[in-house]
Amino acid sequence: MADENNNGILDKEDTIINAGPNALHLTPLGQGAFDGTVVILENEDVN
Repeated sequence: MADENNNGILDKEDTIINAGPNALHLTPLGQGAFDGTVVILENEDVN
């Protein structure tokens, strides 16, 4: 998956790797059945 617009959220402008009955392929989120958002969280070093 790729955050194409670098806003930290996977939205309709971004792509994912789609695993279905066929081989893996890139799918833009705006063209699929996904109806939400995914937020990319970065770990904070607490040491």
